Amino acid sequence: MFKLTICGRLSDNPNLNQSANGTIYTLACVVYNQRDKDTLGNKKELVWYINFSLFGQRAEYLCKYAKKGSRIIIDGTLAQEDYVSKDGQKTSRLVLKDISTLEIIDYANSDIQATPNNTTAGVGGFAKPKQENGATQANEIKQNTEIDNEEENLPF
Repeated sequence: MFKLTICGRLSDNPNLNQSANGTIYTLACVVYNQRDKDTLGNKKELVWYINFSLFGQRAEYLCKYAKKGSRIIIDGTLAQEDYVSKDGQKTSRLVLKDISTLEIIDYANSDIQATPNNTTAGVGGFAKPKQENGATQANEIKQNTEIDNEEENLPF
Protein backbone atom coordinates (compact mmCIF):
# COMPACT_ATOMS: atom_id res chain seq x y z
CA MET A 1 0.00 0.00 0.00
CA PHE A 2 1.10 3.53 -0.75
CA LYS A 3 0.37 6.86 0.94
CA LEU A 4 -1.06 9.09 -1.77
CA THR A 5 -2.20 12.69 -2.10
CA ILE A 6 -4.44 13.38 -5.08
CA CYS A 7 -5.62 16.66 -6.53
CA GLY A 8 -8.49 15.97 -8.90
CA ARG A 9 -12.19 16.42 -9.57
CA LEU A 10 -15.20 14.51 -8.27
CA SER A 11 -16.60 12.26 -11.00
CA ASP A 12 -20.19 12.57 -9.74
CA ASN A 13 -22.29 14.36 -7.12
CA PRO A 14 -21.65 12.78 -3.72
CA ASN A 15 -24.79 11.36 -2.09
CA LEU A 16 -25.40 10.49 1.54
CA ASN A 17 -26.37 6.89 2.25
CA GLN A 18 -27.25 5.10 5.46
CA SER A 19 -26.18 1.56 6.29
CA ALA A 20 -28.39 -1.02 7.98
CA ASN A 21 -26.84 -0.18 11.36
CA GLY A 22 -27.49 3.58 10.87
CA THR A 23 -24.01 4.74 9.84
CA ILE A 24 -24.06 7.65 7.39
CA TYR A 25 -21.61 7.31 4.50
CA THR A 26 -20.86 8.41 0.96
CA LEU A 27 -19.06 6.66 -1.87
CA ALA A 28 -17.23 8.92 -4.29
CA CYS A 29 -14.60 8.91 -7.00
CA VAL A 30 -11.86 11.43 -7.71
CA VAL A 31 -10.50 11.68 -11.26
CA TYR A 32 -7.18 13.14 -12.27
CA ASN A 33 -5.17 13.32 -15.47
CA GLN A 34 -1.52 12.39 -15.70
CA ARG A 35 0.30 13.97 -18.63
CA ASP A 36 3.53 12.37 -19.77
CA LYS A 37 5.64 11.56 -22.82
CA ASP A 38 6.32 8.11 -24.18
CA THR A 39 9.78 6.86 -25.16
CA LEU A 40 9.50 8.54 -28.58
CA GLY A 41 8.63 11.91 -27.04
CA ASN A 42 4.94 11.82 -28.00
CA LYS A 43 2.56 13.35 -25.49
CA LYS A 44 0.19 10.95 -23.77
CA GLU A 45 -2.47 11.40 -21.14
CA LEU A 46 -3.62 8.84 -18.59
CA VAL A 47 -6.89 9.27 -16.72
CA TRP A 48 -7.01 7.78 -13.21
CA TYR A 49 -10.22 7.03 -11.29
CA ILE A 50 -9.70 6.57 -7.54
CA ASN A 51 -12.71 5.48 -5.41
CA PHE A 52 -13.06 6.42 -1.75
CA SER A 53 -15.65 6.39 1.01
CA LEU A 54 -16.29 8.73 3.91
CA PHE A 55 -18.36 8.16 7.03
CA GLY A 56 -20.33 10.31 9.50
CA GLN A 57 -19.62 14.03 9.60
CA ARG A 58 -16.90 13.72 6.96
CA ALA A 59 -19.47 12.31 4.51
CA GLU A 60 -21.93 15.08 5.37
CA TYR A 61 -19.19 17.69 4.84
CA LEU A 62 -18.32 16.41 1.36
CA CYS A 63 -21.98 16.14 0.31
CA LYS A 64 -22.78 19.64 1.57
CA TYR A 65 -19.87 21.53 0.05
CA ALA A 66 -18.88 19.58 -3.10
CA LYS A 67 -20.54 18.58 -6.35
CA LYS A 68 -19.64 16.82 -9.59
CA GLY A 69 -16.55 18.48 -11.03
CA SER A 70 -15.48 20.11 -7.74
CA ARG A 71 -11.72 20.12 -7.36
CA ILE A 72 -10.56 18.40 -4.18
CA ILE A 73 -7.31 17.40 -2.54
CA ILE A 74 -7.49 14.09 -0.72
CA ASP A 75 -4.86 12.12 1.16
CA GLY A 76 -4.98 8.44 2.08
CA THR A 77 -3.61 4.96 1.51
CA LEU A 78 -3.87 3.51 -2.00
CA ALA A 79 -5.07 -0.08 -2.28
CA GLN A 80 -6.38 -2.42 -4.96
CA GLU A 81 -9.76 -4.06 -4.41
CA ASP A 82 -10.78 -7.19 -6.32
CA TYR A 83 -14.48 -7.83 -6.89
CA VAL A 84 -16.95 -9.54 -9.22
CA SER A 85 -18.85 -7.12 -11.47
CA LYS A 86 -22.59 -7.27 -12.16
CA ASP A 87 -21.97 -9.28 -15.34
CA GLY A 88 -19.90 -11.87 -13.43
CA GLN A 89 -16.44 -10.69 -14.50
CA LYS A 90 -13.60 -10.68 -11.95
CA THR A 91 -12.11 -7.20 -11.93
CA SER A 92 -10.27 -4.78 -9.67
CA ARG A 93 -10.28 -1.09 -8.88
CA LEU A 94 -8.07 1.41 -7.10
CA VAL A 95 -9.43 2.70 -3.79
CA LEU A 96 -8.22 5.27 -1.30
CA LYS A 97 -8.53 4.11 2.33
CA ASP A 98 -7.67 5.59 5.73
CA ILE A 99 -8.33 9.12 4.50
CA SER A 100 -6.55 11.68 6.63
CA THR A 101 -6.99 14.92 4.66
CA LEU A 102 -9.73 16.36 2.50
CA GLU A 103 -9.79 19.88 1.11
CA ILE A 104 -12.45 21.14 -1.25
CA ILE A 105 -11.13 23.76 -3.67
CA ASP A 106 -14.34 24.49 -5.63
CA TYR A 107 -17.31 24.82 -3.29
CA ALA A 108 -20.83 23.96 -4.48
CA ASN A 109 -22.33 26.54 -2.10
CA SER A 110 -22.09 30.00 -3.71
CA ASP A 111 -21.94 31.70 -0.28
CA ILE A 112 -18.47 30.29 0.26
CA GLN A 113 -15.31 31.53 -1.41
CA ALA A 114 -12.40 29.15 -1.77
CA THR A 115 -9.20 30.99 -0.97
CA PRO A 116 -6.12 29.77 0.89
CA ASN A 117 -6.99 31.81 3.98
CA ASN A 118 -10.70 31.06 4.42
CA THR A 119 -10.66 27.84 6.40
CA THR A 120 -11.24 27.14 10.06
CA ALA A 121 -10.73 23.89 11.92
CA GLY A 122 -13.10 21.27 10.59
CA VAL A 123 -14.39 17.86 11.55
CA GLY A 124 -11.80 15.13 12.07
CA GLY A 125 -8.88 17.11 10.71
CA PHE A 126 -10.76 18.22 7.60
CA ALA A 127 -10.74 21.83 6.50
CA LYS A 128 -14.07 23.58 6.98
CA PRO A 129 -14.93 26.63 4.85
CA LYS A 130 -15.20 30.03 6.45
CA GLN A 131 -18.42 31.88 5.69
CA GLU A 132 -18.22 35.41 4.29
CA ASN A 133 -19.88 36.78 7.44
CA GLY A 134 -16.49 37.50 8.99
CA ALA A 135 -15.77 34.28 10.87
CA THR A 136 -12.24 34.19 12.21
CA GLN A 137 -9.46 32.66 10.13
CA ALA A 138 -7.38 29.75 11.35
CA ASN A 139 -3.63 29.99 11.83
CA GLU A 140 -3.41 33.72 12.44
CA ILE A 141 0.16 34.87 11.96
CA LYS A 142 1.71 37.20 14.48
CA GLN A 143 3.52 39.87 12.50
CA ASN A 144 5.81 41.17 15.25
CA THR A 145 7.45 37.97 16.43
CA GLU A 146 11.14 38.35 17.31
CA ILE A 147 13.49 35.38 17.20
CA ASP A 148 16.35 35.22 19.70
CA ASN A 149 19.31 33.74 17.83
CA GLU A 150 21.82 33.83 20.67
CA GLU A 151 23.40 30.42 21.15
CA GLU A 152 22.96 30.30 24.92
CA ASN A 153 19.18 30.76 24.61
CA LEU A 154 18.60 27.86 22.21
CA PRO A 155 16.42 25.08 23.67
CA PHE A 156 18.74 22.22 22.56
